[in-house]
This record gives sequence, C-alpha cells and structure tokens, in this order.
Amino acid sequence: MFRTTLLAILALLLGPTAAVSETRKVEFKTSGFAQADFDKALEAFRTLCKPLGTSGWSDVVEVQGEFFDEYAAHRRAKGWTKTLSLRIKLANPPLKLPASDDRVGVVGGHVLYFDIGGGKEPGVFSSKRVSQFVCGFPISAQGSDVFTPDPAFAFLTR
Repeated sequence: MFRTTLLAILALLLGPTAAVSETRKVEFKTSGFAQADFDKALEAFRTLCKPLGTSGWSDVVEVQGEFFDEYAAHRRAKGWTKTLSLRIKLANPPLKLPASDDRVGVVGGHVLYFDIGGGKEPGVFSSKRVSQFVCGFPISAQGSDVFTPDPAFAFLTR
C-alpha cells in the first residue's frame, strides 16, 4: 500500500519524464558510406548540438539521415562533395526542451534540418531558426542557413 501510494505521488510530481526512444532511418544515395559512418556523424552532431544532443535528446522521436552527392553551391564552396542530410522530429510537446521561445516561436513538433559535411571546411548547416535554437547556434533573424564549423566531421569525405 505504501509503495503504491509513493509511486502515485512520484508520478504526479514528476509527470511524463520517461525518455522517448527515437526511431532511426538512414539512406545511402551515394557510395562510400556505411551505417558506422552515420552512427559516428550522429554522435559528433550530438556532442556539438546542445542542449538537443544532451538533455534534450529525450524529446527526439525520429531521426532520418540521407547521404548524397553534394550539388548546392554554398556547401560545395566549403569543399563538400558528399553530404549527410539529417532530419530530426521533436516530440509535441517537448518534455526537456523549452516548448517555445520568443526568437523562434513554438519548438514542439518541429522537424529540424541539418546538412553535415567534411571537406576543407567540415561542419553543419542548420536551416531553421528552431534548429539553430535547440543546438545553441547563432539564430538567423532572416531564417537563413547558419554554418557551424566542426572538425569532427572531416571524415565525411569519400
């Protein structure tokens, strides 16, 4: 009886705090990459992108990755020939990340977009203000892509 009452009180106090287990899917539309490359890139991304990659990861419900041959001029200018496009869907409402922010609006339920590459300037392009916000990157008031350099992605050249 005491244990049941204690568990009920804890559930009321803590609310829904269980970590969400995300689903993962990766596509390879170019040669030279394997699942291990995706796993390594995702781990490096989580290290760079905070708080999403750390305390906020329990708000991630889906992760999709796609390796492809690079074609966009602004990424090719960084020396990228291959890119990992990362799409991350957030829970709605989020449990750890802020539900909203004055600079970016509502956070929950968003699909976040990141392009990751190696080459002469390895790093991450984040293409939405919410993506920039949850990673602690500078937020573009105009909604432009923001580049964040990180040598951890230098291996993404093939």
